[in-house]
Amino acid sequence: MTARSLVPLLTAALAAGCASPDLLALAPDDRVPLELEAPRVRLAMAPPRDARPEAERDGRAPRSERRGVPIVGRVEVQRGSEVSGDGDLGGAPLEGLDATLRRYLASIESVAVVRPREDATPATDYVLEVDVLHLVTTSFQTRRELRVPVVGWLFDPSLERRFLPTANVVLRLRLRSADGRFQAARVVNASVLGGPDEADDPAALAAAAVRAAAHEARRVTASWLARAGAAPLVVDDDAFLVHTVDVDRSGVLLARIDRRSGEVLWLERRHGLPLVGPPGVWHLAPFDERGVLLPPADYAALAEALAGGFGLQRIDQLAVYRYLGPVAR
Repeated sequence: MTARSLVPLLTAALAAGCASPDLLALAPDDRVPLELEAPRVRLAMAPPRDARPEAERDGRAPRSERRGVPIVGRVEVQRGSEVSGDGDLGGAPLEGLDATLRRYLASIESVAVVRPREDATPATDYVLEVDVLHLVTTSFQTRRELRVPVVGWLFDPSLERRFLPTANVVLRLRLRSADGRFQAARVVNASVLGGPDEADDPAALAAAAVRAAAHEARRVTASWLARAGAAPLVVDDDAFLVHTVDVDRSGVLLARIDRRSGEVLWLERRHGLPLVGPPGVWHLAPFDERGVLLPPADYAALAEALAGGFGLQRIDQLAVYRYLGPVAR
């Protein structure tokens, strides 16, 4: 079965309101490749600059305090946040952040991400500077142990409390023109709450926060370049976009739907687009192909125009519409 022969099958699935990514996973990732124009904007990005506090680079253990107890022995109390260091995050967390940022920025349509050269400023259109203000995981915990002479250490499980870990990434972005003139600046941040098992794997939790921050950095950068006149998007009034978030939230499946027939024109997996809505559910995409979010008024007008021919269900908490497929005629 070829990729193109799967398009009618996918169209029928969406028409029936089927939002299962399992069905869509029957086809390869590049089932109907989208032909993009050659990159017209060269964005230079130097390796991120480490501006984190020293405690985040070296790590920090919770505070410990020892108190003597008459006759019984000595009590040791441990209370505070355990802060991860570079060693806990794989040894070189900024290298992973650099690679993730470049991958997400490279997914902006008609933009090529390059490394700056000392003698080649004219070869780039814009320069993106990234300062890493925070990249850390923390886990608050309390623990009390009782030391009794001869017996040794006696541990009471009821005296230990470990709270869910969190990962935080804060980036400062600056956009400059090729001649060094300041264009825009923004601080983006992402926080991820981990589960009980992730307290012992801070590197995986930090990687999730890095991906979330990279999504936001991509959105902000695409918006800057769009306002600067780079890579103008051609709006197709005969089609619209729907998307579903991957189960592991690593990317989205993006599909273009024909307004007249409801046919799936193309479908592909994209990285770096906003992760809007719960995984495994199809939504009317509130962003364009570059990942730039639509103004609320434009998105509402799009939904109103499609409501007569397609099933849409508003999710109030997210201000987004679930896509249920074409309405039977």
